Amino acid sequence: MKVETLSELLDWCSAIHSRMAERMTRGAEATADGPTRWLMEYVAKHEAQMAAQMDATRDDADPGALKTWVQDWFQHPPARPDEITEGADQHQAFEAVSRTVFDAHNEIMKVLRTVIGQADVPESRDLIEQMVTLEEGHSRQIGQQMNRISDM
Repeated sequence: MKVETLSELLDWCSAIHSRMAERMTRGAEATADGPTRWLMEYVAKHEAQMAAQMDATRDDADPGALKTWVQDWFQHPPARPDEITEGADQHQAFEAVSRTVFDAHNEIMKVLRTVIGQADVPESRDLIEQMVTLEEGHSRQIGQQMNRISDM
């Protein structure tokens, strides 16, 4: 998946969340451990919601901002969504699932922070800031839920 415009960056983020939701659903079905299964089910639901939020962000975004070229803002192109979520459904330990989820979110945040520093058009910068806010809130909610589940 090439990321050349902000629209494609939204697609990239949404694809990561969608694939993570799919993989966590499969992993939960194959996991017997209660807390790990609960975490995977929660993450699957939350990731699907996040993918939908990214899609809704595109629907509300300024059409000009969506066409902003970002490919030159990267030293290296972002990793493919499948690379980022690879093996997410294979982990059977709570800590491994947690690490996989946060690694994916950290990768998204790294890419968004790279492009936000380059955006000089207010509409483009606003769109990226909105994406960052969604990601930060999403990561915070998942982290809180992980703590609750691990305390059980």
